[in-house]
Amino acid sequence: CGLGTAFVESASAEVIAKYPEYQIISRLKSGNLIAQSAFQKAGFRKVASTTINGQVAIQFSYVPGKQSQQIVPGILNRRNNEGNWRQAS
Repeated sequence: CGLGTAFVESASAEVIAKYPEYQIISRLKSGNLIAQSAFQKAGFRKVASTTINGQVAIQFSYVPGKQSQQIVPGILNRRNNEGNWRQAS
């Protein structure tokens, strides 16, 4: 695995270890194929596309051990008591 993938894996593991109830959402420029590849190799899955400041971005989601069933737009989402994801406040 490359340096980018290793960094994403390490950072994601650290966030999840500290905040296991959170889901990590990442938005990458649609043309940044190297970053997209690194995130996918680190366990992120494409879930949506969006526009940020007039540029198309691909949204990726990471939930260790399972794929997310429900995505709520936001940088960091939190699971509520019912097990559903909501945007962190």
